[in-house]
Amino acid sequence: MMNRNEAGTTYNRTTAAVGYILGAVDENGTVWRAFYRGQLPISWMRITRESSKRGGFQKLALQKDKLTEWVLAHGKPFCSWQEIAPQGKLNAGERFEFLQLQEFEGATTWVKDSTPFWVAGDLTINGEQWQVKLGAASLARLDLLERL
Repeated sequence: MMNRNEAGTTYNRTTAAVGYILGAVDENGTVWRAFYRGQLPISWMRITRESSKRGGFQKLALQKDKLTEWVLAHGKPFCSWQEIAPQGKLNAGERFEFLQLQEFEGATTWVKDSTPFWVAGDLTINGEQWQVKLGAASLARLDLLERL
């Protein structure tokens, strides 16, 4: 199995995104948003395991505390937690992504994106691909990164 450095390097080398729209929730329930251009620092990543209910596979994910610290230092308040709180089939990360799609692409309905991260980002801004991540979001399955 890959270690964090190998997985993070592979992810950064293969992603189609030029940057990230990152979200974090502060202690008052305000959702902050920051734009990060470039490769994600490997120090912001961790290897974790998905729940057995969802397959139990190992994955590369963001470290919530490091991401939150950076977003609160470099971002701006974006919305309240109530605006992205899980509703129906959408989790908070999907709701956060949908708000970005509404703002930058004029989306009016949510359609789950299944395009691989090495093909395209979650949205296009001025012709560039961007990934949208909230909190301790997953980046990629380790078994997939090993094949790239």
